[in-house]
Amino acid sequence: MTRKEFMYRLAEQLLPLPPEERVSALKYYDEYFDDAGPENESRIVEELGDPRTVAESIIREYAQNNPGWRPGGAAQSSGAVGQPAAAPGQPAVSKSRTWIWVLVAVLTCWLWVPVLVAALATVMGLLVAAVACVAGLAVAAGAVAVGGILIFVCSMGAVAAAPGVGVLGLGTGLLLTGAGALALVLLLWLMVKAVPAVFRWIIGICRMPFHRRKGGEQA
Repeated sequence: MTRKEFMYRLAEQLLPLPPEERVSALKYYDEYFDDAGPENESRIVEELGDPRTVAESIIREYAQNNPGWRPGGAAQSSGAVGQPAAAPGQPAVSKSRTWIWVLVAVLTCWLWVPVLVAALATVMGLLVAAVACVAGLAVAAGAVAVGGILIFVCSMGAVAAAPGVGVLGLGTGLLLTGAGALALVLLLWLMVKAVPAVFRWIIGICRMPFHRRKGGEQA
């Protein structure tokens, strides 16, 4: 069991507690893991044992310190200590939270939909601008390479009449041709490597609101 799984199960078992007590307990164990360090995570999980047992101890201590307190019925019915979850791998509390988020999303759609559309339009505009810049640079590099070839060819005929000018033209033509070809290769590499990565990044951002956190699944 990992730290993430331990904290999730502990949070599920602490549902009968009042919210402020539950947050305080989870914060304590979260800081306990932080103090131990990532390299000791497995040892701390083994040392603490079953999250259900830890939660029972916390709830028992809270009940002793607060004689008038009794666990709420709603909390017990949604996977509290000693009560089974609503369905294997899908606690009722997760379903409730899902419906709450859906309701909030629907009620606030007038606010976040325009923002989302504007953000997507901005991203697409930046992508189009980037593609246009790369295409412009590719055309410029190609023109430099073609110009270098023309200078080289023309200089070959001038070598006999004016050797100095001809040799200078040949060198300039070769230099421009090489620079243009190198620029084209670099731009081609950039398009092959960077453009797919950017598209994957955009797709990942679009999928984030619909991605189910792995921590919400029970092992």
